[in-house]
Amino acid sequence: MTNAEVDQSIKMDDLVRDTVLAVADGISYAIVIPANVKRVVMQRLRAKGKSHTAVAIYTFAIGLYFLLRNVIHQVDQIGIDVEYTGREIEIKNTLIAYLRRDAPHFDPTRILFRHVGKRSPAHHLAVEIVRHRQTANRRITEAEFLRAISKRK
Repeated sequence: MTNAEVDQSIKMDDLVRDTVLAVADGISYAIVIPANVKRVVMQRLRAKGKSHTAVAIYTFAIGLYFLLRNVIHQVDQIGIDVEYTGREIEIKNTLIAYLRRDAPHFDPTRILFRHVGKRSPAHHLAVEIVRHRQTANRRITEAEFLRAISKRK
């Protein structure tokens, strides 16, 4: 097992461009969340009265869940880049709740938030996918994202 880093390229609240989330360093896995999926999901959540920032943070946490759920068993510790300063606890709590759907005894101390620099393999992978030099492992669909938020605990 190994330690890995997570980085995001194009923030979740950018509704014009696709978001890429990548985990790398010992493993390599990335997902794309298309702009049209983000728009639909954010509109649904905003219609429920949530603020723009709350929706962006929540969708980021769900995006992390989609990224990590299939690789979490391959790493000891995950360092997630600080994207929403001061909101790490909220993001982590949401992420843990979702990960525990699949792994009820998941240890939350395995997830840390830290600054992931431009030299990080995760940053490099995310940027390469945004620039269309590499392909993501998965594209998250509107249906699966909506299904995930409808099953919120």
